Amino acid sequence: LSSAARRGSGAATFAVAFVFYLGCGLAVGICDIEEFPAELKGLRDTAWSYYQSSLLAVEEVPKFSRILAAQEDIARVCPVGLLQVLLLKMEEALLDEAKERELTIALYMNTMHTSIIKGTLDATELMQWPIAQGWQRVEAQWALLRQDVPTTSAMVMNYCSAKDRFGVEHDLHWLFKAPFGDPSETKPTEEVDDIGILVDTDLYIYVVDAPKCSGVNDTVVERLRRVARSVRVERYRGGPGREEQSAY
Repeated sequence: LSSAARRGSGAATFAVAFVFYLGCGLAVGICDIEEFPAELKGLRDTAWSYYQSSLLAVEEVPKFSRILAAQEDIARVCPVGLLQVLLLKMEEALLDEAKERELTIALYMNTMHTSIIKGTLDATELMQWPIAQGWQRVEAQWALLRQDVPTTSAMVMNYCSAKDRFGVEHDLHWLFKAPFGDPSETKPTEEVDDIGILVDTDLYIYVVDAPKCSGVNDTVVERLRRVARSVRVERYRGGPGREEQSAY
């Protein structure tokens, strides 16, 4: 992603220079929708609406696919339309494989460079499309994905007794096995690999407040505190149809 993000940032800088270039009157082009009316008609308005509301009608998506399928011809008659669709495609590809993101960015850059060389982009027309808004949105999303966000999780379970109805004792032993916890008596550290998901999990055990429910053994609770980020045990009263669950 960082490579794609760097390319995106460079392309955005290039886009600014490109607009200046067009503003100097060095390019003459026009978006001709007549050759592909089903694909290009209304595309500009759709893009403006999307960047203003973040909402996109599902029936518009097949149109984008058809434009990408005919990208060479679209680039010839309406390069700005193809650029717009590629910006939308970049958002779709944000969480795709790196290769897919790189290909989309490369196609965008190639379309822009080729259009400059051929003079098929018009400055006035370009400013009428939300190209800049599209880049700003993609760059903002890249920036968010580059941030390190701590992951958290919580596991909630109700509990009655370590013994099941047949008198067999289980003692939550499954929580000390993969993928949940490390059975060692020392709480795992960040340097330890494959320590189980409980190391980043807050464990909440709600014990049914009933005479037959003995709750969790204190020794088990202490062991859980070594493998989970936090452990909280509380008694609760449920309704008439409450579920009473043993350790297994």
